[in-house]
Amino acid sequence: MINEKKTCAAVIMASGTAERFGSDKLLAELQGRPVILRTADAVLHVFSCEDAPVLLLTRSQEIAELVRHEYPHAPNLEVILWKGGPQSETLRLAVQTLTELPQKKQPDGCMFIAGDQPLIAETDLLNLLSEFRMRPKEDPSVLRLASGGIPGNPVLWPAVYFDQLQALKGDKGGSQLLKGERIPQILIEAASPASVLDIDTPEDLRQAAELIDQDH
Repeated sequence: MINEKKTCAAVIMASGTAERFGSDKLLAELQGRPVILRTADAVLHVFSCEDAPVLLLTRSQEIAELVRHEYPHAPNLEVILWKGGPQSETLRLAVQTLTELPQKKQPDGCMFIAGDQPLIAETDLLNLLSEFRMRPKEDPSVLRLASGGIPGNPVLWPAVYFDQLQALKGDKGGSQLLKGERIPQILIEAASPASVLDIDTPEDLRQAAELIDQDH
């Protein structure tokens, strides 16, 4: 039974340095649309009816302005421009923003989405949300999108882990907590390997363009 009362926020992680790409990969054009907007399109469409915020964290003034201009009427979108730092600092800032909301507005979970996943399928985001809502509020399982049984992003964390996420250090993010078997994880298989493709290099961008062409 789906628990419609369980709320889930979304965080689009757009603060990376893109060293392997050679320039800001999130602004790179993919079939005429920047990578970050393709990711945000899917996330905002799925979360538009959620009673919880969608946060986009970036160190880039250009990305912040682009996203604000593109989605001026997105009701739950908040773009946070900050100085940038290790992945753990991005997580801390996001979780801190959520936990500072009024008690009644604090979400029961949060889905973290990499900004460089421009082919993320809306069906995969919906499947993660549905699995989350089918479980009781006290269920501590972390939900992860996977391809071929290999876990990837997005990752949906129940609110019970917010304190631990805020205590992280370094540049490995939530993966530090998921080592070992202490935290139960449920893998949700992606509809297609393209959904979990992240753009790290120009070759990845070319591959993503080819996958879009194949769909058409």
